Amino acid sequence: MGDQYLRTWVDRSDRVTVLRVRGELDAVTADGFANEAVRLLRHVDGPVAMDLSLLGFIDCAGARTLAAVLDTMLPDRLVGVRGIRRPVSRLIDVIGLDLKRLVQELRAGRGQGPDSRRETLSLARTARWRSRILMLESAATVSRLATTYAEIAADQAGRGAQGRAKYDQTRALSDTAHDLSARFRQRALATAR
Repeated sequence: MGDQYLRTWVDRSDRVTVLRVRGELDAVTADGFANEAVRLLRHVDGPVAMDLSLLGFIDCAGARTLAAVLDTMLPDRLVGVRGIRRPVSRLIDVIGLDLKRLVQELRAGRGQGPDSRRETLSLARTARWRSRILMLESAATVSRLATTYAEIAADQAGRGAQGRAKYDQTRALSDTAHDLSARFRQRALATAR
């Protein structure tokens, strides 16, 4: 992601894909981070680790989004979160988000064996993960649509009375699309825990 406040990318390290995050993860960058993390990890096979050693700031919205992204990992893929810096660690501690425990919970019950409850849990988590990805992708698509409507509305605004009426209609479509995009993101984050 090329945001001026946050950058997210993946690289390989000892057969593990590492999702790296640099910058500030906050209310402004959280949605973009979630969308980019899902996009980057969508076609990655094998174990995944998250490296936060370059993350300089996080707020409550960023922490919730971070937890949601971690929770979208498919069974047996998440191997850990590493490199948490002191400022980030402080906020995570203050809000009561225990990343080590979260990683353990996410990995719990995903072991080998014929236990049908484990298999059912794994299938349910996979389905939940896929639904979250679809909601986040839908949010991104609808957000782009809202931006397009806003650009069209701005173009129509300068075309007299008839253009003003079309501007109002198109602006209403843009606002509706923004609201829908926000609801998709909220539902994706709400299903994280």
